[in-house]
Amino acid sequence: SPIANRQDAQLEPLIGFFVNTLVMRLRLRPGLSFAALLADVRRTALEAYQHQDVPFERVVKALAPHRRLDASPLFQVNFAVQNAPRVPLKLQAIAVELVRSQDLKVRFDLETHIWERDGGFMVSWVYNRDLFDRWRIEQMARHYGRILDAVLVDDTCRVDDIALLDAAEQQRIVSDWNPHPALLPPTTLPALFEAQVARTPDATALVCTDQHVTYATLNARANQLAHLLIRHGAGPETIVAVALRQSLEMFVGLIAVTKAGAAYLPVDSSVPELRLKAITQAAQPICIVTTRDAAHRFETIGALLVVVDEKATCDEVMRQSVINILQSQRRLPLTAGHMAYVLYTSGSAGAPKGVCVCHRELSHYLAWAVARYVRDDGLGAPINTSLLFDATITSLYLPLLSGKCVIVLPERNQLEQLAQLLLSETDLTFVKLTPAHLLALAGLLGNDNVSIGCRRFVIGGEELTHGALDFWRQRAPAVELFNEYGPTETVVGCCVHEVAAADASARTVAIGTPTPGTQLYVLTHRLTPAPIGVIGELYIAGVQLARGYLSQSARTAERFVPDPYGPAGCRMYRSGDLASWRRDGQLEYRGRTDRQVKIHGYRIELEEVEAALRHDPRVDDALPITLS
Repeated sequence: SPIANRQDAQLEPLIGFFVNTLVMRLRLRPGLSFAALLADVRRTALEAYQHQDVPFERVVKALAPHRRLDASPLFQVNFAVQNAPRVPLKLQAIAVELVRSQDLKVRFDLETHIWERDGGFMVSWVYNRDLFDRWRIEQMARHYGRILDAVLVDDTCRVDDIALLDAAEQQRIVSDWNPHPALLPPTTLPALFEAQVARTPDATALVCTDQHVTYATLNARANQLAHLLIRHGAGPETIVAVALRQSLEMFVGLIAVTKAGAAYLPVDSSVPELRLKAITQAAQPICIVTTRDAAHRFETIGALLVVVDEKATCDEVMRQSVINILQSQRRLPLTAGHMAYVLYTSGSAGAPKGVCVCHRELSHYLAWAVARYVRDDGLGAPINTSLLFDATITSLYLPLLSGKCVIVLPERNQLEQLAQLLLSETDLTFVKLTPAHLLALAGLLGNDNVSIGCRRFVIGGEELTHGALDFWRQRAPAVELFNEYGPTETVVGCCVHEVAAADASARTVAIGTPTPGTQLYVLTHRLTPAPIGVIGELYIAGVQLARGYLSQSARTAERFVPDPYGPAGCRMYRSGDLASWRRDGQLEYRGRTDRQVKIHGYRIELEEVEAALRHDPRVDDALPITLS
């Protein structure tokens, strides 16, 4: 804040620039009242005034801060009260005229000047247009006025209780940008799949190496395995682990588990023993569908093993009925409220946590995604990610619910196989990718313009940057690009943005707008809406919210909290992601509130890594472990 620096009365009549700059730091403590803040400001200012004659340059020299060419040292915001009396300047034989320069120079990121005028105050805002848009400053000025209005009524109010938004602003952010359209009737995955089988029984459903499987054949094989699983106790609210490599048997197993009414739990038999035990012991699957080469990893688990490549199991499966479970006499009371699958993600408490997703939220996502991504064109979609990654749900079920084909890529050299598929004449409806995939594929395809055999890319799993899109914008401009956002707890995708040419000039690639039936809130730590452009934590509500974490009620209650903006009894999920609204109603991803990282779309909590290190006998107990 500038100060006149004319403490000596003899300086008053002198012409000259004596103004000095005082740097003052304020700290907003949680729960601080405005009266207490005002007292802190007054105390800080008076202490600064006592040293107003120390030149700012000497302070900078003494502190020696890291210098930047694009910012002034120590401060970037200037707040000036222009209270010097404005009287005409009279000089003998000289005419004096006040001239206002039209060429305004911006010296700092933000300047606020206040003049006393006609019994009131006039506030002028000067800002760096490289950092701020005009609407942002106008919004800041409005909110400043709302703060002053509030504290004039009650100066004992807490600073963080002051509502910056007026009713119109809150209506726009909370309601207008979160429409509540009529939702599709809730249903189950088996019902959706069997309806598609009835429509296209002879169409190719799966291509796996040299195997081409029709919808009717896939359905019949899944029915046979489902009947066997029911005999082993599978049913609603039970869990069946599927520990199979990407193959025809894996997809038969997945569909069979849901047809049996159980929730499937994908398991990677190659993971370390501790994690494998932690997941299976926490989930308590009623049986595990696996193969001979992986069966030994589960012998100590205690669950029944269904080894699909053993002759005895194959013979038993072949003796089962091919009739749909829903049409058989052993019909199960499977409803949309029953679990469809359980996916384990990294846990911040040091152990993995299982996300329980029901048929209601899964069927809603699939119905929306089919309408958005699957049009009449194209053969289908490849699977190029692990079943442990929820992005695979898009690649698997969208083709199977729309009469398209699922192309199973070999696990070995999968990225190279995908690059070859894209360059072939195969007409793909869409490909689900992570930003890391985009960068890697760009390196494999080279610098020439490429003819991509794909209509659209659905991108998700981690933050999408302009750098990951540059190759595809320039070399394959015909491909439609969708940036899809959604944690595992909200079923793959709850927010989407179709990338346009205008996005190239934006700071970041937006994550978009909420899908139908989803509400997205950017909230402060007090769960009040953050203004447009202001960063807050992203909370997600609506029909796609998972049930919670398997057998972890405390953690579920911590992350799935009451929704203060929805109907009574509704919940919202604390994503831990930071976001901000754009003026056009698009959301921007702005980082994390914690130390979670992502590698190729997989969530990794560093606390879980630390916990694993601490349990390793080779690590010294006294060794400090901090990952960042």
